[in-house]
Amino acid sequence: MSRRIEKINEVLKRELGQIILEHVDFGKNILITVSRVDTAPDLSGAKIYVSVLPESFSEQIMLDLKKKCYAIQKEINKIMEIRKVPRLNFCKDTSFKEAAHIDELLKGINKAR
Repeated sequence: MSRRIEKINEVLKRELGQIILEHVDFGKNILITVSRVDTAPDLSGAKIYVSVLPESFSEQIMLDLKKKCYAIQKEINKIMEIRKVPRLNFCKDTSFKEAAHIDELLKGINKAR
């Protein structure tokens, strides 16, 4: 991955986190985190990986983010100072859940010893 794409990923992650925090209301006791961003080398699109806690709200939050994607895209277009701003695509990040499962498996192995 080129240094330019890495910088764009970092800026998108930071700015999207701020936009979601300020402009999108999901209610109390819900934590939404932009965990990582993967931008295509040609800047045609960017996958935005989002984790939601508690997990039970994740499907509803993902639907809400996809509905509000146009407004979020407009905000990013204003902020980014590049000719071609990637099209945003929100995805649910399951790495946290997978890491917790692996941790439980390792604990089970240690108890068996």
